Amino acid sequence: MNDDLYSGEIDWERIYKTFHDPSQISNRIQKELGGTNMPIVFSGFIETASHLANEMPVTFVDYSPSITDAARRTHKKLHEIHTGDITELIGILPIPRIVVACRISAYWDSPEYFKRLSTSLLSFHREIVLIDFFDRDLVKLGAKLCFKNKSDIGNWEFLYFEEINVGAPSFFKSKLRVSYSLSDYSFNYDGYRSFFTKTAILRWANSMFTDYDVIMEEPLLDQDPSFVLKLVRKKG
Repeated sequence: MNDDLYSGEIDWERIYKTFHDPSQISNRIQKELGGTNMPIVFSGFIETASHLANEMPVTFVDYSPSITDAARRTHKKLHEIHTGDITELIGILPIPRIVVACRISAYWDSPEYFKRLSTSLLSFHREIVLIDFFDRDLVKLGAKLCFKNKSDIGNWEFLYFEEINVGAPSFFKSKLRVSYSLSDYSFNYDGYRSFFTKTAILRWANSMFTDYDVIMEEPLLDQDPSFVLKLVRKKG
């Protein structure tokens, strides 16, 4: 992850709320969780975490200290807040429902993330796990992903894809050019994201989580080039 982008200089919460509806994402997550109010660990948009906290105890995790500091100041409904790598921290959080949303997985650019993730998930009894991934099959080289809200515009341009096949799951590393232009706020940068195929994620999940039903679900964000991995513990 590019630490400079998440040092606090960019108001990411404003960006997210401009182009996405946190309540809509929250509703989708609650539907996938089955509508119960059992506690969850959540990593993703702060505003989405706050909406979920109206219905259930939420332990919020983010890699960036500036984001978790902001969460502590402005989102008092969150049950707990931790700073660090979600793939590690869930290994010390014995909470039965895990949600890694808003494509946090786009920053998983090494097999080590998935080794930590599987070890951490299996450290405690989990009832249900949701993780969303960018879908390589839905984005072409040179394509542009455009976000628009009235006069506010965001653009992602995909400059190249490189297949990384050094562990499970294999993935594609994409270089992209990102720009956001709001009424009084604009910036751009070149960055990297990880994209996955459903086939690779299914193969990895079925091999690692044999006590779970492995299900592929629709994106949490409307018209987003992504998919959701859903793990549900088998009965009996």
